Amino acid sequence: MKILVITATLGNRPSLAKTIQSVKEIGGKNVTHIIVTPEKNIPQIKAQYNNIECLPELPDKKGIYAALNHGFFTYGKNFDYLTFINDDDYWLPDFKILIGEAQKNVDFVYGKVNFILENKDKQIKEMACSNQFKDFIPLLHHNIVLFTQQATLLKSELFFKIGGFNENYKLVSDTLFWAKLSLLDINYKYIPKACAGYTIPVSYTHLTLPTNSL
Repeated sequence: MKILVITATLGNRPSLAKTIQSVKEIGGKNVTHIIVTPEKNIPQIKAQYNNIECLPELPDKKGIYAALNHGFFTYGKNFDYLTFINDDDYWLPDFKILIGEAQKNVDFVYGKVNFILENKDKQIKEMACSNQFKDFIPLLHHNIVLFTQQATLLKSELFFKIGGFNENYKLVSDTLFWAKLSLLDINYKYIPKACAGYTIPVSYTHLTLPTNSL
């Protein structure tokens, strides 16, 4: 089984080192991790991170979703499963459980994340979650986000069936993508374990995090 992991980044965050290391250690031989970044940043990233594979972002397209689409549409059809991780987030050991479930040929598998305070490496809360993936859209109407992308694995064919991420949105295209996925007739698996760390900037800690009990 082959898994493609994309990280879209400018490459200047120190946290990227932990992102790359976690994917390498936990994903092992199953995973190919590709960095999508402005072309001018590639030599520095390769030098700093053991010649990690990089893809220059398209010069005429900006934003994280354009970068993610570029990575997935360039490489994704050569892989069984796809996922992406931000340059300030990282996998936890239980991500291996997601990989194990994917090997059973499920279409989509997801788990929980731990909210981690930026620069403190301190857990704030564990995200509440649910095995009722089909309730993704009804829950959104109540401002409840069922899960986030840090702890997901998706069959590559489904990414292309949906058409990738809508590049007209700056922040919510991944949520829109999961909503569309929830409308499809797929087999999925929920793992009630924290499988990734989701970094929360200190300036955001006054906000209510999505930890509603379901």
